[in-house]
Amino acid sequence: MHLLLIEDETETLEALASYLRLHGWVVHEAPTLQEADYFLQHAPVEMVVLDIELPDGCGLNWLQQNAATVRNAGVIIVSAHHQESTRLKGLSLGADVFLRKPLAARELALQLENLHARLRHWQKASNTAAYWSLEPSQWQLTSPEGRRVSLTLSEIRLLKTVAHWAGQPVARPEIIKGLEADPVHYDERRLETLVRRLRQKVREGTGGQSLPLITVRGVGYALKAEIQVVDE
Repeated sequence: MHLLLIEDETETLEALASYLRLHGWVVHEAPTLQEADYFLQHAPVEMVVLDIELPDGCGLNWLQQNAATVRNAGVIIVSAHHQESTRLKGLSLGADVFLRKPLAARELALQLENLHARLRHWQKASNTAAYWSLEPSQWQLTSPEGRRVSLTLSEIRLLKTVAHWAGQPVARPEIIKGLEADPVHYDERRLETLVRRLRQKVREGTGGQSLPLITVRGVGYALKAEIQVVDE
């Protein structure tokens, strides 16, 4: 479970991050909005805990600007501002929960666990088709309609890497690492060729269905539909 924790108070940030890590969360600490932007581009984010007043801007404005990127993530706003107008604005921008400071770490952990469980249930219930399924031991990818496509080792490593990041944009260097190659010396044109050939193979093997792998300009690639990795 991957969490982006945006909080500028050092003691609060460290205390919450330490507690949440003990309870199974992978926490990306962002004391500024600039650092939060970095993690949105380079790390998987399933949940966001967002303070409002930050050194380089307003958390609510940041949430509005990144609404498309965090639309599938759970968002909890934590603030010392108790005004109803602030709370309602946060909720109108897509926040799921609004919590007041000071906040106990245990309360935040419980809110995160409950929200994460609800979101996973909703996502599964709203998906009318079966998932894509990647079976590394069988060297194959199965479409929602049950059509199977044989894969190479590089194709398996590529899909495993982007599937691990839960639909978030994955930077090219991270994908290259997943291919067990050195990003410094790896020619990114090889990655583009790999993706192009894989897309073509999937179209041919599934009767015209597109692989749910999209190009994120300036970053890398992302999945627009879930691929489950099984039998490992």
